[in-house]
Amino acid sequence: MAMNKQEIFDKVAEHLLTQRERAYGTLEDVCYYRIGKNGKTLKCAVGCLIPDEYYTPSMEKAGVADDRVLDILIKADILEDVPENVNFDLLSAGHLLSVLQTVHDSTPLPWEAELVKVANKFRLKLPELVIEGEPVIWQ
Repeated sequence: MAMNKQEIFDKVAEHLLTQRERAYGTLEDVCYYRIGKNGKTLKCAVGCLIPDEYYTPSMEKAGVADDRVLDILIKADILEDVPENVNFDLLSAGHLLSVLQTVHDSTPLPWEAELVKVANKFRLKLPELVIEGEPVIWQ
């Protein structure tokens, strides 16, 4: 069963606020679903949802609505299957992923205030998170 919007938001928010760093490649000036940096693997807002067994390097540099990425998101039960005649952005969970990806790729850190805006836009609850022993203060 695919994830609902609240589950997606909660997992991505916790990931972004824990990682506190973009999955960014300086050589090519782009964000990645996954990239190794300083001995650790960084993941973007969508990349953190994709289980290891579904990740493939061929999805890098493809947008979240690209067929390669969309197929993986469906196979991994993150999104429901998308009928061919439906625009990706009209699907609320898919649109949420696209907006969260934009937060990761384009919004300066810290991300808390932007995540509050996303939660409000999609009528989601802000999760109670504790990151590095401190509760997240949503602004």
